[in-house]
Amino acid sequence: MAIETLYRALEIKYAEEVAKATLGAVENPNSLNTLNTQPLSAVIPIGQVELMERLRNGQVYLTELQAKSETEKLAAGFDLWGKLEKLLRFTYDYAGCIHGEDAHCPEHVVCFCDNCVIYHQRKG
Repeated sequence: MAIETLYRALEIKYAEEVAKATLGAVENPNSLNTLNTQPLSAVIPIGQVELMERLRNGQVYLTELQAKSETEKLAAGFDLWGKLEKLLRFTYDYAGCIHGEDAHCPEHVVCFCDNCVIYHQRKG
């Protein structure tokens, strides 16, 4: 149990470092500035929205790189894309698809988010 706790702490620390390097700072997902009339389920922290948008744009970019056979850029892009997805998952505890809670990654892209890997494998 202690090893799992340590691993989780290291993953969170890693995600924070990646966030600082790529986004400038990690927003506190627990400090939502919301109106009392708006349900919390309808509010998504701005950092989460930006990460999801960046990951969606990354799917398009990586798919274009693969079509151009730019393997060096593709490898570096996959590495960054994976780190950004980990950042999304650990910082905001988000488990859905990067295209939205009830959506799935398109079939034509070269990489799927963690949520959609199993979906696309089952679909076949």
